[in-house]
Amino acid sequence: MEKNVQRFLSKTFFASLFLVSFIQAEVDIRQIENATDPRINDAQQVFVRSFEKAYTEPSIYAGLNVPAPYPEFKAKGAGKEIFNEFKIFLQTPEEGEKFFLFVASDDNKIIGFASFKQRLNEPYEVYVDQMAVDPDHWGSLTGKNLLFSICNELPDLKKMLLITRRQNARTIAFYKKHGFTESPFIEKGYDQEIYVGYEKDLVKQDGIERN
Repeated sequence: MEKNVQRFLSKTFFASLFLVSFIQAEVDIRQIENATDPRINDAQQVFVRSFEKAYTEPSIYAGLNVPAPYPEFKAKGAGKEIFNEFKIFLQTPEEGEKFFLFVASDDNKIIGFASFKQRLNEPYEVYVDQMAVDPDHWGSLTGKNLLFSICNELPDLKKMLLITRRQNARTIAFYKKHGFTESPFIEKGYDQEIYVGYEKDLVKQDGIERN
């Protein structure tokens, strides 16, 4: 059964004190659990628009010895492989992991998504796998709502981890604004010359002790 994240804010003590301060009812956030859900394809189009907008501005590469990502992204099918993996993960998660996918909609139009992975041997941590918001909604609450949507599904979380491209100053500023700090964490298979890790200690920042 599909879950509406915004209907569960009072589900736990953690949610009532921590999550309510993050998720505000500007858009509808829902979890996708079916690999055939057509909103996955809509989310891919958001991903394409967001990636193109973020990585085609020449100034983003100033002073950074890194390859321009958009031509490579376009050549590889503009995220098609990523979203095919989403469908696979929804059907059959990788061994030792749980996969979560949330979409944001405004007036029944998909305007953003976020995916997360939880490794079962690290039940109090979650990895922010992918996230994008339609450029027309940059600066709204949509990104924040999506980023913390997982906290309601996993109320015992203690830490959030992610990586982003070093040249994406807009995204880095967004994560810092919401309490993430630079971290030595790097996801397996990613080049540290291009990507940088960030993390958020939920216990320290919300003041709630979770055992």
